[in-house]
Amino acid sequence: MPSLSPRIDQIQSYNNLLLNSGLDHWQRTTSTTVTSGQTYVADRWSNRGGGGGQNYTISRDTFVPTNAFCKYSQRIVRNGGSNITMTQALEATDIRPYIGKTLTFSCWAYWTGGTIGVALYTPASATEDAWTSNIILNDTLVSSATVGTGATLNQWVKLSYTFVVPVAAVNGLAVSWQPSGHAASENIYITACMLTEGTSVPEYFYRQGRSVADDFQRCLRYCWVDGAFDAGNGVQHIFAVGKAYASTNGTTYRDFPVHMRIAPTASLTEAFSSYQMINAIDSSNPVATGVSFTFISVRGLTIIPTVASGLTAGDGTFFTRANGNTTAKIIYTAEL
Repeated sequence: MPSLSPRIDQIQSYNNLLLNSGLDHWQRTTSTTVTSGQTYVADRWSNRGGGGGQNYTISRDTFVPTNAFCKYSQRIVRNGGSNITMTQALEATDIRPYIGKTLTFSCWAYWTGGTIGVALYTPASATEDAWTSNIILNDTLVSSATVGTGATLNQWVKLSYTFVVPVAAVNGLAVSWQPSGHAASENIYITACMLTEGTSVPEYFYRQGRSVADDFQRCLRYCWVDGAFDAGNGVQHIFAVGKAYASTNGTTYRDFPVHMRIAPTASLTEAFSSYQMINAIDSSNPVATGVSFTFISVRGLTIIPTVASGLTAGDGTFFTRANGNTTAKIIYTAEL
């Protein structure tokens, strides 16, 4: 029987420190335009444009190298501004065992103009995992290099950058691809990102022994979008369950699918009127006039919706999308 290629021993030879390396997971959206600040699109990857008038479209794409064994890439299209970054920050506890050791940051990339650089960052603060809100521009640059040039335009190329993890990474480390100098409407595709120990670049297995499902469970530690996977299909999504305490309000509860990194920030994706309370006894369904989040922990939270009227104190309730709404979600984020 012919040997399998890639081999099982190759899978076990590397430990990829990055999550969502193959750009499989896009809970928030699969396409958006970045015009200011730091924006997460694909799970665990933050994006920020630089220069005046920054305007970039970030989207999931099926254009991938044939020999990388991945399904999706992140597509970056410049609409304005001078450059953009694609960054993943690692927790201090995950990077500390590698201080003083050699790591290699690699990916498959395809670009139609400009160059692709790489940068490493540590938190500006001396506090563990205390990244500033502007992770790309305000934190301490450890090192940078240009790893792609115009000589490799219009073809898939394996890029890599090898470095020794500095002592400054004791409080965290972020790795970043930094395309720059590309003209408007030029495309950049990046996928199969890896951060592995040593100087060699793995040929395959961007997840290194993790299934897509396991990789997603690990991503949920940093962000969970409740309602992401049934949006648009008419499902009456239930966000939380509880009971009414008056005709105008109720208390509902929600557990997270995994323990999150820290108590997350919760936010609605649409106006209050896109959500409702359903009375479990008589099925009345007044729309929400307000929503508050309280008792938030790494395990779950209490959601307190208010309505104009229509609930019955003591009756069970469900907090759901409003009738006819198919897109409302709740985002819980505990990103670095």
